[in-house]
Amino acid sequence: MKKINTFLLLPILFLALAACANHNKMSRSSTTKQAPLEYLQMERTACFGQCPVYSIELYKDGRIIYTGKRYIADSGRYEKNIGKAVVAKIFKQFDAYQADTCKSSYELMIQDLPGISYQYSRNDEMKTIQNAHFGPGYLRHIANDIDSLGYYPSHKTWKKIQ
Repeated sequence: MKKINTFLLLPILFLALAACANHNKMSRSSTTKQAPLEYLQMERTACFGQCPVYSIELYKDGRIIYTGKRYIADSGRYEKNIGKAVVAKIFKQFDAYQADTCKSSYELMIQDLPGISYQYSRNDEMKTIQNAHFGPGYLRHIANDIDSLGYYPSHKTWKKIQ
C-alpha cells in the first residue's frame, strides 16, 4: 500500500515543482526593466450622435496637449505643463497594467458607441491600440485618469497653439 502511495505522490510532487519553477521564471520576466514611455496619447473617438471627440497627449517632460475636434466646448490645440511627476504617474500606471501587451485593435462591437484609442512611444517606436473601449477594462480606467487631469483650455493656464 505504501508503494502505491509513493508512486502516486511522485508525479504530483514533480508537477508541483514544475509549476513553481515556471512561476518563478514568469515573475523574473515581468520584472525585466523595459525602456520608459516617452509619449502617450489618448483619443476619444466619434459616435453617431454628439459624442465629444478630442485627444490628450502626454510627454515625459510634463507637457500636455489637448486637441478638441468635434462636439467639444474648446476646439483647437492647447498646451500647458502639468509637471513631470504627474505625467510619470500616468506612464507608471500604463506600465503597471502592462497595457503594451494589449492587442493593437479590438473589434468595435456596437457601431454607435464612441471608442478610445491610444498611441504610445517607447525607444522611439510608436505603437497603437485601437478601440480600447472594447479591450481590457483597465484601458478605460487609464483614459478616465487622463481625463481627470483637468483639460479645460478656456482656463488661462492653457496656451492656444493652433
